Amino acid sequence: MNSNGHPLLLLFFWALPFFLCAQTHDCPPFQTPPSPTESERPSRIFAPSLSDPTGVHGPASVAARAPYPDLQIPRPDYPLIPLPENDPVDYLTGNFQESEADLQLQTLGRPFSFRRYYNSLSHAEGAFGPKWMHSFEQHLSEQPDGTIALETPGGELLFTRQEKDSALMAPIGYPLQLQRLPNGNYELLKPQGDRLTFNARGRLIAIGSPDGYSFQLLYSGEDRLVQVVYPMERILRFRYDTIGLLTQIEDPIGRTVRYHYDSQHRLVRVVNPQGQSKTYTYDRDHLLTSITDYNGETYRYEYKWDGRLLRSTDPLGHTERFRYPNVLGLFPINKTVFYDKNGKRWDIFHKDQLVRKVKNPLGEETRYEYAKGTHLIEQVYFADKSHKKYAYDKAGRLTAVTDALGAVTRYRYYGEGRQLSSVTNR
Repeated sequence: MNSNGHPLLLLFFWALPFFLCAQTHDCPPFQTPPSPTESERPSRIFAPSLSDPTGVHGPASVAARAPYPDLQIPRPDYPLIPLPENDPVDYLTGNFQESEADLQLQTLGRPFSFRRYYNSLSHAEGAFGPKWMHSFEQHLSEQPDGTIALETPGGELLFTRQEKDSALMAPIGYPLQLQRLPNGNYELLKPQGDRLTFNARGRLIAIGSPDGYSFQLLYSGEDRLVQVVYPMERILRFRYDTIGLLTQIEDPIGRTVRYHYDSQHRLVRVVNPQGQSKTYTYDRDHLLTSITDYNGETYRYEYKWDGRLLRSTDPLGHTERFRYPNVLGLFPINKTVFYDKNGKRWDIFHKDQLVRKVKNPLGEETRYEYAKGTHLIEQVYFADKSHKKYAYDKAGRLTAVTDALGAVTRYRYYGEGRQLSSVTNR
């Protein structure tokens, strides 16, 4: 289970080409990302790095045989903040997210997971009913002020037009470029060189990678996704009921996943290719109150009146609890308190939707300083009085990291934004 972040700049799209460690004072070498699994439980960010689900162990490589991206990107500061792993909630917003992989597709050794995402604070209603969306539910829409909104399972990101060219840029720290093509389509360029193509109506119609592999998305006349064609001309097929709820997906080798709904159009049961069931229950506000997994183990959730997660309990009875700031002044307006499964207390101090300080159960404090007006962390101060520095270019791409011993690692990029190399001087 994982969680998303800022209510506007919620976390989405696949991982950045770098993730840096913050729990240790030095970053390990580049690693090749492993395949995602159904049990993967990324923490705190809407979308983790596939090479580093916890987002704290180090930068990921941009390998030629890396997995297909999971269609999201994290908020740039969260991977650097050493909070408990696998917690299901965002500490700033109280949003609870569940992320589940229903099918993993093998394409020439390059895996891709079809995933579902649940967000407790979401008002969206996608192919899986209230508060659920899936990997391919991405959409562009033009706003009255000329900005372009990218809507994803995690929320919305706004792109603004550059004065001297036709490119639109995401906020600093999100190295994404959106370009309108001569035929009226839009192309979104990711840091790794992957490209997403949207048609003139804003529908996602293609996903391409630098090495030539691609996904093609086909829709019915009712704008329902009916096929995804991926390498080797393999096809993932989608079936719907009469009101447009997704009832089945089937891959080229005949594996099927089936989806069942209640009278309020809420997803209540998923049957995997092995015939095992996972079930869900909700309260009257469509907030997810329990999940019983394929092994029959049940996870339970309780919420505040406003939809923020208050308590989660695992099958062994271990409970995580959350206390949030409130407008009545009964609890500090800039602090969230989290009690982990061992009953240990974490204090998260924040301001302007940025984590400023974390106090762990041992009383050790880590402080964060940001580039003005961004989510980019420039300085991290650790409890042992050491610190790390981060530098960025004008696009918000990481250009240098100075560790506690003064060693500097510098990063270079291709013109289109893909990471080219890193060099450490000690």
